[in-house]
Amino acid sequence: MNNNCILVRVDAGKVWGVSMGHARRILLLAEKLKVFYNIIFIMKDYSDGVSFIKDYHYPVETILVDDNSSETIIKLCKKYKPICTIFDLYSINYKKLFAYTKKNHILTIVFDILNKCNVQPDILFN
Repeated sequence: MNNNCILVRVDAGKVWGVSMGHARRILLLAEKLKVFYNIIFIMKDYSDGVSFIKDYHYPVETILVDDNSSETIIKLCKKYKPICTIFDLYSINYKKLFAYTKKNHILTIVFDILNKCNVQPDILFN
């Protein structure tokens, strides 16, 4: 699509174990980055969380609630051609995706407050 795109993978919603904290935190960052980059959110289809992000006028690509596959995110990377992907999730299990991003020179940033990251991002916030 364009070369100044950042994909943000986060989940939010009024769902047991999910809540809205990750989305609120990543919105603070997105608000600063949107001056220079096109920010596109990738979220599981929890209506409360998706609506929350859309209320801030960001585009959202929804994925199925039970979809934890690398392939889905890789397809979106191919579609948008991001320069960076940012993850703020409870756990990260996208090993195939991270191999893809390294091979295609897409910067990866992970927010991992619970020390559950099992991939090697370019930048890790813990």
